[in-house]
Amino acid sequence: MMKSIKKKKGFTLIELIIVIAIIAVLTAIAVPKYVGIQKDAKIKADIATAKTISSSVSVLLSQDKIPETIAKVPITIAATTDTAATTADGAAALIGRYLQSVPISSVTKDVNFSVAVTDGIATVYVAEAQAYPNGTAPYVQ
Repeated sequence: MMKSIKKKKGFTLIELIIVIAIIAVLTAIAVPKYVGIQKDAKIKADIATAKTISSSVSVLLSQDKIPETIAKVPITIAATTDTAATTADGAAALIGRYLQSVPISSVTKDVNFSVAVTDGIATVYVAEAQAYPNGTAPYVQ
């Protein structure tokens, strides 16, 4: 008679340790890439918002609702009418009303966008960094 040999079921400790090590290596590679992708996405979101602000300023300029030269001023929303704004603060409030909300930076938390207009060309800032056009760090494309 032959003795029946029982087959062992399950994994050995070495096999489990190897699997855990492989998962740890994959995690060590994936997490930094994920953080980098998140940072890039936030920067691109701010640049897209800055382009939207610039387009809004162009529309308001073409309608003669804001002056062709405005000192750098943060965008706000105030209870102003839709008539032409003659001051930088009034123009910033009109831009905010045109956008229907005050845009806030994704990169720099709790910081509003600012806009300056020189000879009819809008420059959009986040804190001190120029976001659009020709962005400065971290908004360099």
